[in-house]
Amino acid sequence: MKWVGFWILALCGTATAVPPYPNTTWLGDSAPVEQAWYQQCLAVQSLEPPLGDKPPARLTRSLRSCDAQDLYNSLTDPAAVHDGLSWTSVRYCAFATQNDAVLMMIYANGLGVPRNKLLSIQYACRVGGAPAEIRGRIDHLNQLQAGAPAFHLCDDITSGVMGGFCAALYEQQKAKARARALDRLAKDFSPAQATEFKRLKVAVASFATHRAQKETDMSGTARAAFAIEAAAAEWAHFVQDLESFEAGGAAVATEEEFVAKDKELNKVYDQVMDAPVDQAALATTQITQAGIRTTQRAWLRYRTAWVAFARGRYGITKPWGLKLRLTQRRIEQLSELALVSR
Repeated sequence: MKWVGFWILALCGTATAVPPYPNTTWLGDSAPVEQAWYQQCLAVQSLEPPLGDKPPARLTRSLRSCDAQDLYNSLTDPAAVHDGLSWTSVRYCAFATQNDAVLMMIYANGLGVPRNKLLSIQYACRVGGAPAEIRGRIDHLNQLQAGAPAFHLCDDITSGVMGGFCAALYEQQKAKARARALDRLAKDFSPAQATEFKRLKVAVASFATHRAQKETDMSGTARAAFAIEAAAAEWAHFVQDLESFEAGGAAVATEEEFVAKDKELNKVYDQVMDAPVDQAALATTQITQAGIRTTQRAWLRYRTAWVAFARGRYGITKPWGLKLRLTQRRIEQLSELALVSR
């Protein structure tokens, strides 16, 4: 999903401008110089990493396009294929791209280097965030003891913006695990089944994106997290349905049952589209009837792609159960939107 990479780049990717130290960018004009965490940041400002921790100059240029957060995630994921990746290469990448968040976690957790609490606090002071997040992060690092759970940037969230970043970060990890699961399921597909499966994945990706961008409440600072979670939910439904079918648990229903459910869907959809628009709600949620209409079309393409795949993979020529399952889920989604549209 495009916004996953955006949030990660925006909050801990390659820096485009050098922020102040401590990083009080989110705090406006007032710097809380009297607070203990701010004074501690000043106390560690001049610290330098141990000699040899930074990448050799000859490697720095080639590392400027690397993704330190992604590399960090890979090494902390026991199911990921590392392909020779080491903590040295993660650290080199973080230095080359000025990824303070990753450097903070590396030194806090002693990953490939000795633990260095004071240096990790300096990088925490560079990361920035809401006041409570910076203070909480530094307090956390001060209290960190050997044997404690690994310290992570997302341990001390207080703001919607950081919540959006962390949702994006976790979804990036889940997406990789999901891709591995789908690859395992698809390894025995015939060429024709693989072609239909590819089309199905395109369809679910489109519907998930529409759900996130067109049918998600975008009011409040946590809107990015809500959008990411909405798309992730569709992918989770897809994987669960696929695993169920692969295990022989095909949904069963009669044509009459599906037709009745489809009529119910059309009724709920019409209610949403015909309802008077609450302008006040529209101004905050940004959920429009036009957006719902385009999402519905994406969902119909998704349902059609599922039926085509199920026909070729499972020999389902009368997919009433599958269509009923997907339709019931869509009714529940539209019923929630009906409350927003009024």
